[in-house]
Amino acid sequence: MEKENKKHGVLLTVWVVLIIIINVIISAGWLWESIHPYTPESTSLWLIYVYVISGFVNVVFIVFLFRWKKWAFFAYFGSVVVVFILNVISGRIELISLPFSLPYALVGPAVLYWILHSKTFYSKWDLLE
Repeated sequence: MEKENKKHGVLLTVWVVLIIIINVIISAGWLWESIHPYTPESTSLWLIYVYVISGFVNVVFIVFLFRWKKWAFFAYFGSVVVVFILNVISGRIELISLPFSLPYALVGPAVLYWILHSKTFYSKWDLLE
């Protein structure tokens, strides 16, 4: 299909912009935490840097997704899963709250998947390269 026939749609555009804004804010917050830790028992510095890099890399993935790259969706999903696993391993998410935290962590990719596959809003998945 030719590039000029591809339309993102309002819902996809709004969701992508929201994901970008949230990732930038969270990454900036983690960057601030690395400079000004709020407690002596703060998260280790290497983990903070992983969070910051992950947030900015997610923005890059989402921009590529907006440019119709299918691999960017899988990369974004993988990044979210890796950060979630790091949260569990580092103790930021306790195992007792795992059943509640996992769905919350996957809301962004799940809504994005739904928007891309939704027949109601004209499926965009087949337009991805």
